[in-house]
Amino acid sequence: MKNSQEIIEKVFESQGENGFWRVLSASDKYYPDYMHYAPKYTATRWTLILLADMGCDRNDQRIKKPLKEIQNHFFDPKFGIYSLKKDHFPIPCLNGNMIYLDCYFNGKPGKKA
Repeated sequence: MKNSQEIIEKVFESQGENGFWRVLSASDKYYPDYMHYAPKYTATRWTLILLADMGCDRNDQRIKKPLKEIQNHFFDPKFGIYSLKKDHFPIPCLNGNMIYLDCYFNGKPGKKA
């Protein structure tokens, strides 16, 4: 557990002042729809999954802003699912990842950060 906590703290050290990890720039061809989805395995969504998998404290305040932002960014209220807006509707892995993050950090799916 001690080693996991050290790794979790290293991950938080790479968190930007805006609360996110590896956000695409506005000039990127995939911006804004893929803003927290890409680059793969280093974007905010992936980093939150890593933190959950490593047992990060569910109440850590450093999680709240990025989690709320990606929930709002990906959630499509018209259809009640998470999506990448115009591309790839629906994306099962995105929905599964977001439900996992909701359950881990919020205790149940659908509860906003």
